[in-house]
Amino acid sequence: MKERELKEVINRIEISGKARVRILEKIKKTDYGKEHCFMKSKKRLAIAAVAATFILGATAFALNNMTFVRSTSKSTPDYTSLPSDKQLEKDIGYSGDMIETFSNGYSFDNGRIKHNVLQSGDDDVEKFESLTLCYSKGDNRVDLYMDKRASGTEQTETGAKLIAENGGIAIYEHSFTHKIVPEDYVKSEDEIAAEKRGELMFAYDGEDHIVETSIKSVLWTKDDIQYSFMQFDGELSAAELADMANELIEKG
Repeated sequence: MKERELKEVINRIEISGKARVRILEKIKKTDYGKEHCFMKSKKRLAIAAVAATFILGATAFALNNMTFVRSTSKSTPDYTSLPSDKQLEKDIGYSGDMIETFSNGYSFDNGRIKHNVLQSGDDDVEKFESLTLCYSKGDNRVDLYMDKRASGTEQTETGAKLIAENGGIAIYEHSFTHKIVPEDYVKSEDEIAAEKRGELMFAYDGEDHIVETSIKSVLWTKDDIQYSFMQFDGELSAAELADMANELIEKG
């Protein structure tokens, strides 16, 4: 695995179609080895970058279409055991709700810190740390994202729907399809409409085949921390992800 190229691909995330194209072009030139509970192929790596854009960039995009989040992180996990509240307070300045093992069998595998800069044009608006915790069950994985920033954590992105409430905390669901298509691909009217509704996201590649991936996520905010569960082509439904969110909320 070429760590420098991997970091360039994952960490240069912007809210724009052009950014996604740059990510895919970079990935296309690189062969990545296998690493447990991490991206194992060009397809998964590209989708992870877009998903991270969705999670970290939703509030930024709502502020200004020239606003984006720039992120950096280590290529290896920061945590191989679930960190304590004290450790997180030291490392990122806050701690959130965490569970070692969920009732459905998903167990903590590893965690990564991301160092983020919210930018508007050439100006740095805010610096903040976010955390990604990977949970696995057999060959399936679920990622838990959390971040805390002064610029806000409202779940206002296109396509998000209220799916549950717990103690006054609203849980939103956003399921969509990520579609990698050739550069000369022509979208149908139905696809354009689905894209506007937030049900379909496109990325362009130089290859002549089409790859579709189903992405399910749930999002909520508690104590000024934005949480998100996300799974790619996984076994869990949005309702089951919401059950995991409820378990995490009630744990706290």
